Amino acid sequence: MVVPEVDKKLLEELEGMGFPTARATRPLHYSGNSSLEAAENWVVEHESDTDIDEMPMVPASTKVEASKPSLTPEEVKAKQKELR
Repeated sequence: MVVPEVDKKLLEELEGMGFPTARATRPLHYSGNSSLEAAENWVVEHESDTDIDEMPMVPASTKVEASKPSLTPEEVKAKQKELR
């Protein structure tokens, strides 16, 4: 088992906010590395989980890459406006 890959920039931002590495990695992994806001929301929703401070682990043979959102929030709004 290995630690999953997460977005390094988002990880640094969460750690800069005072989150320990495991508590920052877990929400990024489980929220799909989509955004800082998604990770923060995940923490709020799971703050009472007994394993929240444990580093998530995935099988070593599983290739898990940090996903990047295909559109920024501004691009999503522009696309929605365009489709209307």
